[in-house]
Amino acid sequence: MARRAPTGPPAPRRLLDWVLTLAIAQLAFVAFLPALGADWVLWDDDKNFQQNLHYRGLGPEQLRWMFTTPIKGQYVPVTWLTLGFDHVLWGMNPAGYGDRPLPQGARPEPEYPDAWHNAGVVLEKTGRKAEAQPYYARARALGLTR
Repeated sequence: MARRAPTGPPAPRRLLDWVLTLAIAQLAFVAFLPALGADWVLWDDDKNFQQNLHYRGLGPEQLRWMFTTPIKGQYVPVTWLTLGFDHVLWGMNPAGYGDRPLPQGARPEPEYPDAWHNAGVVLEKTGRKAEAQPYYARARALGLTR
């Protein structure tokens, strides 16, 4: 015998599942809301976004670049597609890219002195001046001459 689809309001358990799901989604949204006010992270955003004109959009030239260019040895065309779409939606507004300030314990790639320096700048600008000093020292040790 065929089962009939239920009609009418959802069962109380199902309603509770929906309420809990929406509550968790709201909490996650509220938790990340302050990040919308963050500026570009001075770690690698200068080279990846601010100086890189190739990913900006979804035109034929941008798509060709996204699918043929590895960055720092990584081939990530889907990532560039999403970033190109972000640029279409948000332009150069960092809030649209979901950038976050440097998290506790994050370490730049070892061979890039600019990344170490920029991480120090981010730490200093976010009130963590003492934590920034080893980053500056590492950048100088790697040959940064700023």
